[in-house]
Amino acid sequence: MTSLSFTTSRAIYDDAQIAYRDPTHPCHVFADLQPAVGPLDDEEWILPIPFLGTSANQKVVFLGLNPSYSKGDPDPRIGCSYEEWDRWARDYFQATPQPWPELYERYQRIGEAAFGPTFELGRDAIVLECIRFRSAAGEGTTGRESTSVWEHEMPITKQLIEEIRPSVIVTIGTSPFGAVRGMFPNLEPRLTGGVRLRRYEFQVFRTDSSWGPVAVIPSRHLTGVWGDPTVPIARLGAAIRQAVSDRDRVG
Repeated sequence: MTSLSFTTSRAIYDDAQIAYRDPTHPCHVFADLQPAVGPLDDEEWILPIPFLGTSANQKVVFLGLNPSYSKGDPDPRIGCSYEEWDRWARDYFQATPQPWPELYERYQRIGEAAFGPTFELGRDAIVLECIRFRSAAGEGTTGRESTSVWEHEMPITKQLIEEIRPSVIVTIGTSPFGAVRGMFPNLEPRLTGGVRLRRYEFQVFRTDSSWGPVAVIPSRHLTGVWGDPTVPIARLGAAIRQAVSDRDRVG
């Protein structure tokens, strides 16, 4: 079973406490990016999402940009304990009744398309974000002013991926695809057209890592511009199935 360490989880929790209160922290910008939440309103500011899931038994990671939020979400606020927050993240899909947020529902359907009806998000695949702090519509993650945010967050993202040791990473959106390209430089010679998802999406790009072969599968954001969601769900499921079949044949 592949799971994430409590040491890394605790470091993310402690970092969020500092980021919220310390104006010099690179991610302090997110303290004011939840509308109608004041800078000292500890009861309302929703904590970052470190990861979602207990294990990745199929060695699959779904990697997004950063988590959005809704003011009414019952998710942990900054005043909650580390133990409560960590357990919430690990047990999210088992403890939260469906329907989940639309994006996670689609991750589940992609997993079922790849592995069949026994697939369980949070058990067979883990959900990660490049930047764990929440904001609406990716605020705080783009533009020149976000450089320090990325420099602070990406080493933690890389560490989480190294702990999971995935054989398949599905990147959701342009920025996560670019981030993974930076993480695995051996992808670069094969991707010569810039980060243009319409050129690369649903394809399986293989590279090496310290733990073995990794397949990277890019997609546009699954809750964005798609008209019929069954199209990307089916194609991503087929791409994952291909990547896993190749992995098992080589293994």
